[in-house]
Amino acid sequence: MTGAGEGRRGSALGEEEALLLDAVERFLAQDVKPFAHALEQADEYIQRTSSRR
Repeated sequence: MTGAGEGRRGSALGEEEALLLDAVERFLAQDVKPFAHALEQADEYIQRTSSRR
């Protein structure tokens, strides 16, 4: 059984590091990427992308 992110990042990372990187990638894909292009085109900057802490 492979750990989270092991196939893409290699086995050099620990499981906790791979899980953290996967969480960051999910956040970026869900909460940043859908809005990034439009904000850049409008030359806008938002203070907070997500209400989660």
